[in-house]
Amino acid sequence: MKQRWVFYHSTDLPKTEGRTANVYYEPIARALEQLGHSAKIVAPRTSAEGQDAALYLPFSHEDAFRRWAELEMPEVVCVWTCKPSDMSLAQHLRGYGITVIFAELGWVPQSHSIYFDERGTGTFSSLVTFTPPAAEATVKLPLVHIRQWMGEPEHTGVLLQMESDWNMITGPWRSNGDFLAMLLELWPREKFLVRPHPNQQDVALPVCDRIELARDGSLHDWFDRCKVVAGMNSTALVEALFTNLPVYQLAPGIGHKSGAFITNPEIPPDEARARGEWRQLQRRNLLVELCHYRQIDIRHADQEALVRNRVLGKILARS
Repeated sequence: MKQRWVFYHSTDLPKTEGRTANVYYEPIARALEQLGHSAKIVAPRTSAEGQDAALYLPFSHEDAFRRWAELEMPEVVCVWTCKPSDMSLAQHLRGYGITVIFAELGWVPQSHSIYFDERGTGTFSSLVTFTPPAAEATVKLPLVHIRQWMGEPEHTGVLLQMESDWNMITGPWRSNGDFLAMLLELWPREKFLVRPHPNQQDVALPVCDRIELARDGSLHDWFDRCKVVAGMNSTALVEALFTNLPVYQLAPGIGHKSGAFITNPEIPPDEARARGEWRQLQRRNLLVELCHYRQIDIRHADQEALVRNRVLGKILARS
């Protein structure tokens, strides 16, 4: 049976992020059409400029899209990211019997990959209560990052969040400064190497000689200067799992209950390091789940890749 797929992103997304969503949606939509299904991308006109017009339904606001979906009743709607307003839209569409899934940039690596989730990426993800895949899958993704740092790192690395990110708005800290103040109090002997989010370089932080800002260089060069890595909820924390360092994820997010992260800040960094290789099996399981079962590389987004994907394949099997 032919299915009608619609790919949607919120009209209030920043224009650049909306265009990014479209770039990642397009290969998936084309691969679905090659499988004999119908696929359209719903996007504000400003984010669809200069792209394949035949693929687009240019709605200007969410209400117009809701009314269209109620009339047209597509089988599947894929929503980019998962803000509270997106969850409200998903619940509304599911009330009409429409299957809703979520998508955003892939995890490891982010570049060129798109990640799918049934419940909603971010805090709502089904990976928050992660179920490990079969045991034989754990050998498929080794932790390959080789640390190049020649001395003994002395810093606790802290990854900051964008303060406009809804994960922060709804979280326990009102600012990056509040988050870092908590760590300064909990870990009084630590020196902190703080990396701002690339889209928010100017941040107000506590004045303290134990804080060093590191804005430049690659993420993996920064990892090599750290003895542990801590943050709230960031895709970079997932990437840090490759480093064989203890990684603290201190706000709910992807894999928060998988066992791959340290989620209790009462465990000091030196104690975490003394435990040696930190939760290697849980790390591998989580990374296998993220990279191999729920992601598609858009450079190779063919029919076979869609069918193999854990989320898309399950829906396509109904056709």
